[in-house]
Amino acid sequence: MPSLVSGIFGLGACLALAGCVSMGSDVVPIGRNTYQLKMTSVGFGSQTDTNAKALQSANAYCDELGKHLVFERNTESDPDRFNSRQSNLIFECLDENDPDYLRAKAHAVSMIPAGTSAH
Repeated sequence: MPSLVSGIFGLGACLALAGCVSMGSDVVPIGRNTYQLKMTSVGFGSQTDTNAKALQSANAYCDELGKHLVFERNTESDPDRFNSRQSNLIFECLDENDPDYLRAKAHAVSMIPAGTSAH
């Protein structure tokens, strides 16, 4: 009986973990230092989770290049309203001394409310 109980528990744990599966496309160059990444989540995850996973993948890609991620835009689509969410992320990977990176960094800092920390 213990093996049946552990088998059922194990199956339940697997199903719970499989509740949300994210699949990302390869990063595709679409311009000078500009890339596209599509992330699709199937299951019980939220659109926010899908967007976050896309940003994490994009950030890892820029890190591999020794550059910094600059967010351009993200579009969301809901191909199957019940089970999947999609994030289509456009981003740049820029050197830390690139004027566009410095401009984006300055803009991000200017959006932090007074009296709070940027860390």
